Amino acid sequence: ALPNAVCRFTAMSSGVIVTSGLHALSSTLIRCVPTPASGAVDMWKVEILQNGVDPEPSPYPISFTTYDLSAVRVSSLDPPGGPRGSATMVTVHGQGFAQFGNGQLVCRIGGSTNTPAVFLDANRSLCKVPPLGVASSIAVTVSLNNGTAGTFASDVAVFTAYNPPYVASAMPTQGNAMGGTKVTIYGAGFTALSPFASVRANLLRCKFGRAEAPPVEALSHTDSQVVCVTPWGEGSHQPVRVALNGLDFTS
Repeated sequence: ALPNAVCRFTAMSSGVIVTSGLHALSSTLIRCVPTPASGAVDMWKVEILQNGVDPEPSPYPISFTTYDLSAVRVSSLDPPGGPRGSATMVTVHGQGFAQFGNGQLVCRIGGSTNTPAVFLDANRSLCKVPPLGVASSIAVTVSLNNGTAGTFASDVAVFTAYNPPYVASAMPTQGNAMGGTKVTIYGAGFTALSPFASVRANLLRCKFGRAEAPPVEALSHTDSQVVCVTPWGEGSHQPVRVALNGLDFTS
């Protein structure tokens, strides 16, 4: 960088100009530090002045957004849990989500693990919760700035890693391949996802047949029994599976 080189930020709404230091990292990469700390939500035009006077021409408009961190909220996860020992893809619901560059949107899982997030819209992002070795509950939140300290939403949603349920048997063991047979599945751990029956009922699913077979909602359940009605299926022996979170099936 030349001795007088600076980055110039011009507020789109007010025309306020803020300059910052320009650090040349290579012939194709520079770093502007610090960014404007105006305290206002705004869009800033970014220009590079290598001699401190004349902005370098660019065929692309470059902008920088200052946003209100308090407007970035996390409300819930879908699904709210998964079996321990397996990674789980979750949709983080909230508001104020945005994509400010490649790799900037991340989820924090627990106290220190950051994972990349996929921006879906201002109210939804997709994250992967890594495998957890023990049954436990951990906090999930988001950052729009690559997990930099001080950029995480103050809200968190809780993810529950549960012990996979045990599927012991089903009764009856046969029925019409056209479907419509009410089947009681016996086992243990069918309430492990949540202490709330409404949450469990909303996500609990049965599956009869191959992996691509359609899942069906449970009619009722306890910790040791799940009742489902079979859908249309193939006329042969088929595995019976149960998923507490609607995604991860145990047979």
